[in-house]
Amino acid sequence: STMSSLIAYIITLLFLSLSVLTRNIGVDIVEGLEIAPKNEFCPETSAILPCICTHNSDENSTDIDCSEVTSENELRKVFNSTFPTKNLDKFIILNNDHLKVLESGVFNGITFEEFFIQNSQMENIEIDAFNDSFATAYMIVLLGNKIQDFPFNILHNFSNLTYLNLNLNPLGSIPADAFQRISTLKFVNIIRTVNEIAVGTFTNQTNIERIYAAENNLRNVPSGLFVTESDILEYIVINNNSISSVEPNAFDPVAGLIINMDHNFMQLIEEYIWRNLLESWVVLYLKDNPLLCGCDVAWLVRNHTLLNQISDNTQCSDGKYIHDLYSGDFIDC
Repeated sequence: STMSSLIAYIITLLFLSLSVLTRNIGVDIVEGLEIAPKNEFCPETSAILPCICTHNSDENSTDIDCSEVTSENELRKVFNSTFPTKNLDKFIILNNDHLKVLESGVFNGITFEEFFIQNSQMENIEIDAFNDSFATAYMIVLLGNKIQDFPFNILHNFSNLTYLNLNLNPLGSIPADAFQRISTLKFVNIIRTVNEIAVGTFTNQTNIERIYAAENNLRNVPSGLFVTESDILEYIVINNNSISSVEPNAFDPVAGLIINMDHNFMQLIEEYIWRNLLESWVVLYLKDNPLLCGCDVAWLVRNHTLLNQISDNTQCSDGKYIHDLYSGDFIDC
């Protein structure tokens, strides 16, 4: 009928008008990520290519992924574009074979809360690369790169930095004062990154909870190395090193602290080193160490309360589990 045709025509016009309006205001729905007008959160798509900006409305976060950038100049041009907001959430570069340097001033006033640069050829972080985010960044993850030069002397400028991950980078060493002027760090990750850690590195840390320093070929733990100012220290993970000796007062006697020394070269569990720690309810992991289990462990075997602070899977070099030893075996000690 004529009336039905008219109604159908009106509906078609309304649909077309809505489609045009949607395009004009920039609504772009991609798996629920970008459901707000582009000009509210993200720059024009073409202006920042090959970087990609996404907005997650559920988390109210706006991220920039620049994994496809091919040069330092190209990255700088991206951030010379017009951004509708200066405050973004995540900056991401993954599996990039082109960028060697994160240059000073590259972000051109854009701030981030989290940085993820992973599995890339990045070699150098210039001293002013993170300047714009001193007040906003709480997480920096630089995992699996080629970084030999990191500006530790700028860390104290971060007011909220709690998580620093430098795992799997050839840094070689960390300055003794690297963390002395920053007190907000909770998690420090330096797995397979350094050949030595200087005494004093963690001295002034008041909020540190976890230190991961596995696979670094460390040979001994000198007095004061893992002494901090934190009473909430939970984990010191130094497994898979080459540690054969621990000096007195190398660790803080913080109740509940777990010291993971699995897969090292420890032969002795000496009373003058460990009694104070175990009496303070520190837990010690010693799996896969060539423990001699001679008179050096008699004090431990005779005190089940302290012995229970040693991990159950700790074995002597002859294969016996330390928890299966009897005090009668040490009459001559």
